[in-house]
Amino acid sequence: MKQLMRCWFLSTVFLVCLFGGRAAIALDLLNVSAYSEGAPVPYGKNVVVIQSEVTGKKWLVHQPGAKDGSLKFSGLNVSGDIEMVVEVSYKTSLELKLISGANYIKLSHYQLSGGSTYWKMSDVNDSTIVRTTAKTVKLSISGYTAKLYDEEEDEFLTKITLVEPFLTYSDLEVERINDDNDELHQLTITAGGITPPATEFDKGVQAGIQQCVATPASCGIVSGGSGSAIKLINISTRASVLGGANDVISGFIISGTGSQKVILRGWGLAVGVDVALNVQKYPSGDFVANNNNWQSQTAPGIAIPAQWTMPQVTDSALLLTLPAGAYTATLSAGITKGMGLIGVDAID
Repeated sequence: MKQLMRCWFLSTVFLVCLFGGRAAIALDLLNVSAYSEGAPVPYGKNVVVIQSEVTGKKWLVHQPGAKDGSLKFSGLNVSGDIEMVVEVSYKTSLELKLISGANYIKLSHYQLSGGSTYWKMSDVNDSTIVRTTAKTVKLSISGYTAKLYDEEEDEFLTKITLVEPFLTYSDLEVERINDDNDELHQLTITAGGITPPATEFDKGVQAGIQQCVATPASCGIVSGGSGSAIKLINISTRASVLGGANDVISGFIISGTGSQKVILRGWGLAVGVDVALNVQKYPSGDFVANNNNWQSQTAPGIAIPAQWTMPQVTDSALLLTLPAGAYTATLSAGITKGMGLIGVDAID
């Protein structure tokens, strides 16, 4: 009997794009779509998510009644040519600092008593201030130069000369989110290189997965009395399915002897969300099967039994018999994005 053993879940916010004539990585630091209105964010202090009732757009604000709000992103390790896009409200006052050891690049937005708004850019040796109504700006770092642009108008605003070029910036801090006027709508970084710190799971993920497949007991999977087996029979994850790099990925491992029958299902929980399932081997990425309508199956998928039927025609399901190994199941969406649910069940 095969055993469905361990699982992992990723809701990625990485995008691959062209930047400076070569492939680069973009990172959405806020990822506010993943949090409900009024919720705190794990990288923040005294800030919460708010959502427009009209547009549905989300952003971060100061938590009412709390002390100073701040954000901290550690271990970013961005290098090469770097672009950082920041969007705030007109009256927002806040300060962003991109840090590399004792060096830094600081970007500040504030409004004076007369109503004029300014962006200030500085490092340890140089600074410049520009008066502008721009709410969305792009900080571009290349070599010895850091430039600031009005992102919406694609207009150059100002620049400074850096003390030291080609640095790797490890951390980003956002401070002075202090009152109801301080709103942060967007914070993204695009760089030639982004090397986030490995978590304890990441450090040994592939070796650990292969170990669990080969020797289940080493991962705590043991047999009970009378030949019974202790095993995980279901995993499920509910998350926003936003497409591309923001698809939902659920991973699972099968170990033991023989073969294991599993059913994978994907639900579109919001109106109009048409979900699709794609199963691959891990870490090779080899294709196993896919489906975007549970009533229509192609090999190796087979017809879905009555007890596993789905509520919507646009939901997805796959009934597969799989050998031992590690797998990922990706839930994606068509034109309409929204909340979805992905589930994997082991069938005896």
